[in-house]
Amino acid sequence: MRGQYLAKRKALLSEAEGFLNAGDLENYNLKESEIKNLDDNYEKLAQAQANMNTLKDTQPKNDATKDLMLPAEPKSEEKKLRVFKNFGEQLAAIKKQATTGIADERLNKIQREYQNATGMNTQTGSDGGFAIQTDFAGGMMETAATSGNILPLVDRY
Repeated sequence: MRGQYLAKRKALLSEAEGFLNAGDLENYNLKESEIKNLDDNYEKLAQAQANMNTLKDTQPKNDATKDLMLPAEPKSEEKKLRVFKNFGEQLAAIKKQATTGIADERLNKIQREYQNATGMNTQTGSDGGFAIQTDFAGGMMETAATSGNILPLVDRY
């Protein structure tokens, strides 16, 4: 590809120089325009080839989520603890506890559920972060995995 481009460019430059030496400004301008178009097309083609190589090296987005480690969830629907109506309500409780120090018992319930399900212990939610209610957490991870630009490029999350 590059060899053909350089050969054609060299030929066009030679023709343009011939027109210029002969004082044929009109044909020189046509050749100059042809050279610029050739350069632009080559640059676009090279960029497209680089993009294609990147696409070939990238996993499809639907495959990028296969190795995600989603938060542990209780096995049955009845066992899921739902103390917040929506994610915004939980975030408001987290902010209130972080800024005022007033504990929200609902956050502690979720923290205990997560610790019991995973065996992990963060001691105090405000020190290590709060566990997210399980029905919100899965949606967050899926959104991050499918809409992000970096996650599809990594092998494992």
